[in-house]
Amino acid sequence: MNHQKKTQKPLNPVKTTNFFSKLFFTYTAKLFLKGYKKELTETDIYEVLPSYESKQLGQKLEKEWTKQAAKNRNSLPHLLFKCFGKQYFLLVLTLIIPLTLTAVKPKLTKNFVLYFASDRTTFPKSEACAYGALLVLVEFATVLYVNNFDRRIITLSLKIRAGLTSLIYRRVLDLKSASIGRSVNLITKDVSEFEEFLLMVTLMLRDVLNILVLCYVLYTEVGWLFVILIVIIVTAVTISGILAFFVRKLQVRALAKTDMRLQTTKEVLGGISLIKYYLWGDYYQHKIQGIRKKEVSLLTKVFILLNTSIIISSAVVDISWYIIVVGLIFSGVKSNTPHVHFEYSSGITTITGPVGSGKTHFLKILATDDMKIFAYASQEPWLFPATIKQNILFGSSFDQERYLEVLRVCALLDEVQDSTVVADKGANLSKGQQARINLARAVYKDCDVYLIDYCLCHLDVMVADFVYEECLRKFLKDKITLLVTQNVQHIGNSDRVVTIENGTIKRDEKQLVKKKFTTKKNTTTETKLVENLEADDNVYQEVKASGKVKLEVYQKYLEACGGISKIFGAFSLIVLTQVLKTSVIKLQANWIGTEQLIFKNSTTTMALENRQRMIILQLPLRWKHIKSLFGRYALLDEFVPRAFYELMKNIAATTGIIILAATVNVYFLIACLAFGAIIITLRMIYIRTGRALKRLEFSMRSPLVGHINATLDGLATITISKKQNLQREEFDKRQNLYTSSSYMYMTCEKAFHFTIDTCGVCFSTFAIILFLVLDQDISSDNVGLGLLQIFLLTITQQFLCRSWTRLENYMTTVERILQYTKQKQENKNGVVVTNWPSEGEIKYEHVYFAYNTTNVLNDLNFVVKSKTKLAIVGRTAAGKTSLTSLLLRPYGFKGNIFIDHVDIATLSLDLLRSNVFGISQESTLFSGSLRDNIDPTKKFSEDEIWQALKMVHLAGLFQSLEDKIGQDTNLSAGQERLVCLCRAIVRKSKVVILDEVTANVDSDTESVIHSVISSSFGDSTVIVITHKFRYILGFDNVLVLDNGTVAQVGDPRRLLEDKNGIFYQLYEKNHKQ
Repeated sequence: MNHQKKTQKPLNPVKTTNFFSKLFFTYTAKLFLKGYKKELTETDIYEVLPSYESKQLGQKLEKEWTKQAAKNRNSLPHLLFKCFGKQYFLLVLTLIIPLTLTAVKPKLTKNFVLYFASDRTTFPKSEACAYGALLVLVEFATVLYVNNFDRRIITLSLKIRAGLTSLIYRRVLDLKSASIGRSVNLITKDVSEFEEFLLMVTLMLRDVLNILVLCYVLYTEVGWLFVILIVIIVTAVTISGILAFFVRKLQVRALAKTDMRLQTTKEVLGGISLIKYYLWGDYYQHKIQGIRKKEVSLLTKVFILLNTSIIISSAVVDISWYIIVVGLIFSGVKSNTPHVHFEYSSGITTITGPVGSGKTHFLKILATDDMKIFAYASQEPWLFPATIKQNILFGSSFDQERYLEVLRVCALLDEVQDSTVVADKGANLSKGQQARINLARAVYKDCDVYLIDYCLCHLDVMVADFVYEECLRKFLKDKITLLVTQNVQHIGNSDRVVTIENGTIKRDEKQLVKKKFTTKKNTTTETKLVENLEADDNVYQEVKASGKVKLEVYQKYLEACGGISKIFGAFSLIVLTQVLKTSVIKLQANWIGTEQLIFKNSTTTMALENRQRMIILQLPLRWKHIKSLFGRYALLDEFVPRAFYELMKNIAATTGIIILAATVNVYFLIACLAFGAIIITLRMIYIRTGRALKRLEFSMRSPLVGHINATLDGLATITISKKQNLQREEFDKRQNLYTSSSYMYMTCEKAFHFTIDTCGVCFSTFAIILFLVLDQDISSDNVGLGLLQIFLLTITQQFLCRSWTRLENYMTTVERILQYTKQKQENKNGVVVTNWPSEGEIKYEHVYFAYNTTNVLNDLNFVVKSKTKLAIVGRTAAGKTSLTSLLLRPYGFKGNIFIDHVDIATLSLDLLRSNVFGISQESTLFSGSLRDNIDPTKKFSEDEIWQALKMVHLAGLFQSLEDKIGQDTNLSAGQERLVCLCRAIVRKSKVVILDEVTANVDSDTESVIHSVISSSFGDSTVIVITHKFRYILGFDNVLVLDNGTVAQVGDPRRLLEDKNGIFYQLYEKNHKQ
């Protein structure tokens, strides 16, 4: 399915390396060297390790999930325990190693310090050296174990992430419909949080065990006084547990708001052209911002409770850090689809009935029959980002003879290049081309039953008749074909007619006598209007920056945080805290635990997100990376602020420790500076590779999310066509790339941590040697203080380097978001003419337009007089939509278009779009109330809206204007069309454009629409694009477009006098219907 060329990925060196190379991370050296020499690209990503493959993990979890479902006891913890429990608990058992080291280290430190308190005769120096050497050995053993343990836990969490993501995707494929916002949020946010949760639970367990060991050590040293520590621990854990209960409740509410925000954002991106044309950008900007504010308000409460817990339990900070548990609840969705008894018969069975009668639902119910193989062509064409050929094959084996015949009978053979890459949702194809490719995919598949859901309504009459005769009647003559249609001629020539009313079969009649049906060959001489994409152009791929993150990115982020003054104020508080801590340590010369506060600056995310959203709503409509927006804010919400805070905290802590160590001995100051220089050098070597790998990880995630979105959009087609396996394979390929890039980043990061930790051990070794050399000039108190500070310094400098590196890696997220602020925006400037337009006269003067290099419109010259009702007709892809869309100025064009003698190119864009109203081919509804879909800006009264609903016969369908509708409601396609028409009725614009408003409605609804055009738009100039000719003679004028040029224009009755004209041919074909 992927149109890009397959490349052989390099083998992951972990597969061939030896035990010691894994233990000391030396297998990462080649990758570091490559990353230092050049910028890493997608071709450098290793082949995913077999145990991390998405398919294997997904099948493993799905199999166990199915077993649990059979016993009616689905549980996520039980699922993970069965699949990964053994591996996890084997790792946990190894915690005996650090526990032993934790117990030994205080003893060794105590004995080493006692040497400096002795008289040197009772405590020989050789013993002090032995204790010092053992202390260094314990430090190195701890470093070796901790980094390898963390690596194994993180790689296990990667497995769980890949497995859960794969399971969710597989479960979604089994559903009939799914919420896009919730599904994407589950995969991009919830699973990632669970990945972090596993690490935190493990660290919490390790810290709890460490505390227990230290309690024992304290007991051996101070006796019953250690009970005080136990009381503190129990109290802190109790309080933290209570707070955790409230935090979890708040998090569940916050996640619900996140789902809502993502769903609304998805709908906005899907209907971006409509929002821009209707000037609804501010409304949806404020709507999403309002949801985001509620989400952040809940998160703020969560953070306050978290910080309260940490402050209260500062004596046991490690427990408090990891006690919060995020629960994920997975619920299976059971189908309650009713059984429908239907006797199939070969030939064409037409399914007809009024709008909203349940025709599409009837087809989907039939498709649940497992005894037959179905092919499905949906009413709204579904195409995925790949070549046209791959869209048609859809995973089936290639049969050249059948393939070419399918192209011919679907009128595609001479029109499009099958190597052309389809943009997201087929944006570079006309609606008719999308519909025929959608049909060709169904027809190419050799099946028992073909379900054709109204997809011929998007074609002009000649092409539609050609496809009906050549494809449905001849090519599928021996098959069972169910065609949903309102076309009278197609109904009359079918073998059987089934009428659906109110969700039930009202009539089922076989037709023995068929009406005479004629069609002409070679009727498809359409213009090739495909906006070509390069064969290697990944639709979902984002532009990936290279090199180090620019200073400008940090500057923009700090501005979003509130400016330098707020950052300086926060840093001043951190410095003050560190000064106080350093003073206390110096005075007490003892061990003191310091508290840490989690810093979560969600207002920063809001500032950047709002800025990006405002830019997006002003981007040109042809900008093609708009779908890569999902999943950009998770890191910005959580990790970037934390990394920024930790960097400032570690800078202050390191400085304080260095000053304190220098008070013990000035040589330590020199050693600390040397140690810092080594750490900075190592970071410079690492950061090039780490930063590039982080960018690769992000760039591999976007195609994965894009594929999930595309799958959800075409879920009905995929399910009925039984192509779930094909979609799973494509998903697994994309997830394997994402998993492999994550694995590479993680192993390189752990290798870097191990290296600087090893340098820290070397620094501790130097300090111990220095103490032994200066044993006559230093007291035991200073030795104890010095050792403590050296151990703390090795940790804080390591954390400083890690937080600095992690911040730059995470700042690539900010960098990617800021890319949108640099995109060229629509030019909204222009003159504002008062009382314009007053008449609505339209004039095209030498207008040319091209999507790329080939002109779609050529030298258009015509005038539409005020209050004229103009019908634009022509073959599919003749350029009709392009012609009318220019009135709203979405693209640049050559020539001039005048409305009331004013060149629209000189007008303010907002003025133009507020006075020209258009209804596009797609019926776009948004989640929300009925009123929000018709008049979200509250410009019109409720009476005006109800009057519009009555005119389109929808008033009886709703109880209130606050009734919820949207993409997940049960409105039929025809009813959605009528809701869209209400928008035009209440606006009363002087210029109204209706693009195929009658394409997929029955004759009664078509009559209602034309009645509305006559009665509601009497004072407006109305341009209607149509393929139906039932009411064509009722228009004042007709414009016939052919290959982007005006072939005929004038009164329809006068045009009929030209027997050789295109209009006469189209009328004759339609008149027979």
